[in-house]
Amino acid sequence: MRKYFLYELKKARWQLVIITAIFVILCGTIAAVMPMQSNYYDWEGASVTLTTNSPLIYLSSGLMTMMCFVAPVLVYAFKMNKRCVDCYYALPLKKGKQYLVRTLIGLLLVFIPFTAAYWATFLIYLIRPNNPYEMAWFVPTYFGLVFFGICLYGYNAFAFTRANSVLDGIAFMVGYQSVLFLVVLLPFAWSNGQLFSAQYLLDFIPQWGTLLFTSQMETLIIGSEAMDSSLSVYGMELTAMTFIMPLLRGAAGYALLFGLLKKDKAEDSQQVCESWFGYKTLIPIFTATIIGLIVGLLLELSFSLSVVVFVMFAVAAFVLMIVWRRKFVFGKVGWIVYGISLGAAIVLALITALVI
Repeated sequence: MRKYFLYELKKARWQLVIITAIFVILCGTIAAVMPMQSNYYDWEGASVTLTTNSPLIYLSSGLMTMMCFVAPVLVYAFKMNKRCVDCYYALPLKKGKQYLVRTLIGLLLVFIPFTAAYWATFLIYLIRPNNPYEMAWFVPTYFGLVFFGICLYGYNAFAFTRANSVLDGIAFMVGYQSVLFLVVLLPFAWSNGQLFSAQYLLDFIPQWGTLLFTSQMETLIIGSEAMDSSLSVYGMELTAMTFIMPLLRGAAGYALLFGLLKKDKAEDSQQVCESWFGYKTLIPIFTATIIGLIVGLLLELSFSLSVVVFVMFAVAAFVLMIVWRRKFVFGKVGWIVYGISLGAAIVLALITALVI
């Protein structure tokens, strides 16, 4: 396995070099030229100097998040090509070890560029004169972002590897992010701030913990509560759930990634995805939650408009199933799933209308 790891690392070396160079140049340039403080006049006309948000945290964490979507495509795309997957599965190396090596390469693609850009920018801040930032907070912030990145990568890696083509894999990563948001959005709309904690619900969204964490760390780095941040306006604070939920999602992603390898077959490459972790589940969830929320909100305004919107979304879901199946014949299971999703949409719409 060591030789295979070195082989894959050698293949990825230029990707690592190029991505790292781009990240360092981008973050370093912005850190070198961006003003650290801004002056303005308050309502009494007095001059006020305010420490500005550091581009290091938001920019570097954003680039890291982007790589958590790009790296799975780079390292697992081999399973979407018939020739490549036959070749790799024929190697005298167990499939689990192959995916372990590729997962490690993917994590290196995420964290080597991020680490280089982060600490290069940190050094630029250190040598800039009149630095107003609390530099000590950059250290725990780095390790916190690494934690969230590892969790997010596992979640995305599992989603991508459930597909049989690169486009489907990208759709699954985006779909898995969006599904949790939609699943949270319904009870969030029902609660009206009474039955559920807004922060508890939003903790379920994979990237929310990262955003909240970067905002809170930015507050500590600036050394002041004066921040232009919507999160501080809503009074969001770090809780145990902010870290527990990403950890659970990441752990589940890695466990399913390696646990389902036995069911992956080389002949499925470039074929229609039949996995229950793919379109077969994502489309019904999208159908039920989107229709349930929108139609439920419209029922209060107009019943006829609600019916029209329901039919439009039902047709859209039908078209999505055609695109997924690449044919009009869905089979018995397909029609049952489609019917259940529309039934669930009606139930959710009625609940939404009654509650709101």
